[in-house]
Amino acid sequence: MYLIDTNHCSLAILGNLNILNRLVEVENSLVSTCVIVQGELIDMATRSQRQQSNLTLVQNFIRGIYIYNID
Repeated sequence: MYLIDTNHCSLAILGNLNILNRLVEVENSLVSTCVIVQGELIDMATRSQRQQSNLTLVQNFIRGIYIYNID
């Protein structure tokens, strides 16, 4: 299992080849993040100049990984 932080999620969303290649290498492992990182990514997208396109990128990325909630 891989729990990725905001920085690594952002790099993956932006197409960083090092991160993307690593995620491909671990394709049979659970790649996840937490609801806090999800919130940070959405916040960064909504405060950006390209709000709608960045929100779409974040939403597409989030659909592909497991999100841990806080209990």
